[in-house]
Amino acid sequence: MRKTKLIALLQQLSTRERSRFREYVFSPFFNKNKKIQLLAQHLLDQAPEFPEEKLQKPVVFRLLFGAGKYQELKINNIISDLLQLLYDYLAHRQYETQKAMQKNLLLDDLLARGAYDHIERVARRYQQIQEKSHHQNYQFFHQQFELYNQLDRHHLSKATRTYDENLQLKNNALDLYYLSNK
Repeated sequence: MRKTKLIALLQQLSTRERSRFREYVFSPFFNKNKKIQLLAQHLLDQAPEFPEEKLQKPVVFRLLFGAGKYQELKINNIISDLLQLLYDYLAHRQYETQKAMQKNLLLDDLLARGAYDHIERVARRYQQIQEKSHHQNYQFFHQQFELYNQLDRHHLSKATRTYDENLQLKNNALDLYYLSNK
């Protein structure tokens, strides 16, 4: 098991990242599978060396499933599930650092729910995040485009149709995104 993708990726994590991954695995919000928790506990206890004798699949299988007959498919499924959870954890870490993306996704959800009372407040916070940005690169302009796109969608959801500056702002941000990316 030492040469699996799971172990290779776990070896690349820092001590702090492994600790946070352990918390992630044991959070009932992200994972309720006790076998995955047990496997993660066992593997993370072996870090950072990950000795071969403690990672052999039959040894890990007995730890997870008891003294039953060894089944390669069962252990491989748990390993695969833990690897997927590790991918989710890494993606979640990136998501936590992307405040503008969080606000964009929140606006998208609020629009889908029809929770229009919240949109302007969240949009203002989104704009504050944008204003604090030190770099006005293609990502900045793409985020602006996304913001104005959400505000334009919000405007279109209203019963009365009036002039909406967000359509032009969205167009301008898209042009700037395109040019700066090119």
